[in-house]
Amino acid sequence: MERLLPQLSMLSLPRDVVVALVEPWKLAADRFHLAVDGGSPWRMFQNELATYRLAYREASFGYKIYKGLVMALTLLMPPARFCQVKQWYAHKGLRRFREKLGNPVQAEPIQVLRKIL
Repeated sequence: MERLLPQLSMLSLPRDVVVALVEPWKLAADRFHLAVDGGSPWRMFQNELATYRLAYREASFGYKIYKGLVMALTLLMPPARFCQVKQWYAHKGLRRFREKLGNPVQAEPIQVLRKIL
């Protein structure tokens, strides 16, 4: 991943565009390493927060409360365990209960790139 940034920069793309293209992949790779190899809860918190900020542009008050609780869990659990809980939550379809609090509005990648350019 680290070698990809300079290679994409050689295509004469602005650095902000290159970072916008690579950042989701970098966060996913970091999350994978945290789930498999472990790491610090603070690093998991930072990854979860960066992923949230990249993926969503706004959220309801209820969703923000839910997300705050999720973020607290990142600091209270080892990263590998947190990722297991997230997988269990998704597998059980518990999103339907959370949806009663509201849904965040997803950021559209094209709009993000337009803001950068």
